[in-house]
Amino acid sequence: MTGIKYFLFVLLIGGVSALNPLAIDAFIPAMPEIAKDLAVDPGTVGITLGLYTLGTAVGQIIFGPLADRFGRRPMLMIGLAIYIAASIASAFATTITALALLRTLHGVAAASGRVIATAIVRDLFEREQAGKLMGYMFAVVGAMPIVGPLIGSELLTLFGWESIFIYMAVVSGAIFLAVWLGLRETLPTPDHDAIRPVKMAVNFGEILSDRTFLAYMLCHSLAASALYSFLATSADVIINTYGESTRYFAIGFAAIMTAGMLGSLAGGRMVTRLGIDRLILTGTIVTCSSGLALLAAALLDSATPIVIIVLYGLYKFADSAVNPQSAAGAMTPFRDMAGAASSLLGFIRQSVGALTAVIIGALADGTSVPLAAGIAFAGTAALLIRVTLIRKLTKR
Repeated sequence: MTGIKYFLFVLLIGGVSALNPLAIDAFIPAMPEIAKDLAVDPGTVGITLGLYTLGTAVGQIIFGPLADRFGRRPMLMIGLAIYIAASIASAFATTITALALLRTLHGVAAASGRVIATAIVRDLFEREQAGKLMGYMFAVVGAMPIVGPLIGSELLTLFGWESIFIYMAVVSGAIFLAVWLGLRETLPTPDHDAIRPVKMAVNFGEILSDRTFLAYMLCHSLAASALYSFLATSADVIINTYGESTRYFAIGFAAIMTAGMLGSLAGGRMVTRLGIDRLILTGTIVTCSSGLALLAAALLDSATPIVIIVLYGLYKFADSAVNPQSAAGAMTPFRDMAGAASSLLGFIRQSVGALTAVIIGALADGTSVPLAAGIAFAGTAALLIRVTLIRKLTKR
């Protein structure tokens, strides 16, 4: 690809991958208000976030094999169409049950973006080059969490929480048009057996039996789960417990996601020099350290909003630098079934995230301890996987 084509390709793939943060980040500042309007406690709204994430996990399994069978482009457009419909319907939800069900469907549709974008990258690029492109792709994705909470906060103030879902529908509609006009099919050869149950079971079994996939997948999924600890309770802690405004929360969230975007850019530049494994080691040392520091602050009742934002921002910078690399490492052995491998990777990552959101939401007590404990566990576990399982791979 020429420079301008590569740049436009990164923007398009990044936009497609941004369906998930689009559905989450503008929603987060509105969670306390939604809880009041639907007459439920904030932890219950946090659990709907877990159900949304569970939907994305299920969607990974659905869209990956379908994309291997019918092609990347048509399945992506179907996913976007469902996403638009779920966004509009969510704006008219009048009960928490209806909202939870629609958000679960929303999650299923959102999965099409991430899983198919990852498969497209694997169709076109090899290991370090794939990691480099995914780093840039994640930087584009990182722009959504920066502007999303700010937009959500303003829409909430001006028009109410329902307008946030209309915003999601409008943006995803624009992405639909971009895919329709600008994305060609990248699947080399359709796998006509990809959606047959026996074939799917064989493919998933082969992927799960691969040590390389397992090691990088665990590091990838555990490190990423910290985000769901933060999303599940941060708005309640910062807005309700500490009395800060939704705008303050949105600005703090934007600062954290700016750190994440910078981390993605840094990782994309450094991976060709350091290699995937050295970069992952460096990043997980930082995630572990910042997570444990945040937990210590929470236990000492010193985790003020600024402390939470700074320490999780540091975690997010490091995680964003290594997350695309661990994904690229997991995908490396599976050029011929990139869709299935991408879907399984996403399913496990999102399942871990969903479980984290539900657990932390259920444990929410208005303090920062559950949030900090989830982040500390994620960072420490990722480092342990790097120095054990991934280290063994490099010695083979």
